[in-house]
Amino acid sequence: MKRIFRVTVIVGTMVLISCATITPVTNEFNISDEYVEYIKTTVNPYEWGLRDNGRFYPYSRPGGRMIGYGQSAFDKKYYSQGMSKEEAENNLRNGLEKTLTNLRQYLITHYPEHPFDQLSSKSQEILLDHAYSTGPENLSGEFYSAVIKQDWDKLFNEFLYIRWIEKGWPKNIANTAFANRWLDPETRQIPNTNAISKILNKGSLEK
Repeated sequence: MKRIFRVTVIVGTMVLISCATITPVTNEFNISDEYVEYIKTTVNPYEWGLRDNGRFYPYSRPGGRMIGYGQSAFDKKYYSQGMSKEEAENNLRNGLEKTLTNLRQYLITHYPEHPFDQLSSKSQEILLDHAYSTGPENLSGEFYSAVIKQDWDKLFNEFLYIRWIEKGWPKNIANTAFANRWLDPETRQIPNTNAISKILNKGSLEK
């Protein structure tokens, strides 16, 4: 919280000091249904493992055996009983809420001048998206800096938005979903400076 002090000198003898408090603008982030639907496309866009009975069963991905919307199939019961779509979505929402809490705390600790709830909506969405799939502590400082400052040119042209599997392969599903949401829909290319300006003018990544 910033304070501005005004000093007024009257006849060289009396000094009056008034203090005005400036309250930062708050942009509290809520996980909307639309955002949840988007996150589904970053983890399981084709609903792998969903059978005719309407339940999810484990499926294989590079990160191991998964179920539902990218959750680890750690419990053996999933192989026989499966998981309902409602349970799968609830698990996803709970995971996002937990990540959001951790992300807020991470920014307080490492970027105290940029609290999560004072960032733009676009910055909030992008940070939570990547933090959910990668972990807040595993995102690079360059990535945080670009998103916080809304430096979209740097984010895209230096490929900071690309996510990777542990063995060095890109997470194509998550990266494609991100591109579909944010990149220029006409060229389908990584924007250069001119393309970034075009996107900004169209409102896809407005500040």
